[in-house]
Amino acid sequence: MFDKLLSGILSMRLMAFLILLFFIAIGYATFIENDFGTQTAKALVYNATWFEIIIVLLTINMIANINRYKLWRKEKWSVLLFHISFVIIVIGAGITRYVSFEGMMPIREGEQSDLIISDGTFLQIKVHDNAYQYNYNKPILLDDYQGPLEFLSSNEFSQTVKFLDNDISIDYLDYIPNAQDTLIVGEGLPTLTIVLAGANGRETYYLQEGRAERYLGLNFSFGTPLPGHVNFFYEDGELMLQLPDDAEFMRMVDQFKGSIKKDSIQPLMLRSLYMVSGQNFVVPVLNEKATLSYYKGVNKEGEELEDLLKVKVKSNGEEQIVELFGDKGMVSNKNHFQLGGLNYSLSYGSMYYQTPFFMRLNDFQLEQVAMKRAPLSD
Repeated sequence: MFDKLLSGILSMRLMAFLILLFFIAIGYATFIENDFGTQTAKALVYNATWFEIIIVLLTINMIANINRYKLWRKEKWSVLLFHISFVIIVIGAGITRYVSFEGMMPIREGEQSDLIISDGTFLQIKVHDNAYQYNYNKPILLDDYQGPLEFLSSNEFSQTVKFLDNDISIDYLDYIPNAQDTLIVGEGLPTLTIVLAGANGRETYYLQEGRAERYLGLNFSFGTPLPGHVNFFYEDGELMLQLPDDAEFMRMVDQFKGSIKKDSIQPLMLRSLYMVSGQNFVVPVLNEKATLSYYKGVNKEGEELEDLLKVKVKSNGEEQIVELFGDKGMVSNKNHFQLGGLNYSLSYGSMYYQTPFFMRLNDFQLEQVAMKRAPLSD
């Protein structure tokens, strides 16, 4: 029985079928990548278990053929070179996939860094009870595929968190790439409308109570004051403001100007221009009750919209829906909340890897070469 199975695995018929299947898969993955992006192509094909099985079986066949056809003979060295090259490529790809990691290290000229931003995306989980804590980075690869291979698409996951004797689980609910929001006023949570000056002009964002977000390089928090954030919070029923740096403001209604000290607490002035940390923002409206609805958007030129991952967190009999914004190549802000007597910190996106060395960028030069067009001959 085993001999028949081994003979079937090493047969030329199976090898021919696997090669055909391999080229069909990578060919279709090219169309998936063009229509839905690299991340979806990885999730459905390149990082899929069935694709790995095809490559492993092809590698086994290649190694078996070296002995079967005595490819070490001089007249067959060209064929032997092809087989050995394929095996070496697979081994290298396997090391890259399972042992190493990919990422990028952004460094400005004259600066140094020891942090790499991961190419992969993770659900980063932190739970603590003020005495002990649990940390786990769950690698996840989400896709937005709609097509003939939709049965291969599976974003759903359920992560059990084993922290002391607590009953904790995190379940997938929804994934929206390039999430854009729209505001529905009438019921829900207090929501601030924040207007910033971006590269493409006026840009509007919505910040709900209990959320911390990063807009155009500036961190905002509504509800819980956080270090390094523009903090909005209620105090005796009045909405207050706390800034992370010394700032200036201008009241639009009468053009009155003034300054604000770092970390000082004062009432928020609606429809006033605040200038802090090199960025300008205005809060024109506070909606006491509003709901944010999200839909799939399209990245404009020079703009990168974050993806939205919705999960349900269950903790000691209580549950809460948590919205996590992030993307590949972006280390997102943590979403802090309390549930079931525990403190949680969740985020979605890339993470930092710290290297045992520093790299310094001493000089950067961009050279452009002008191409001259040769004159057409008669």
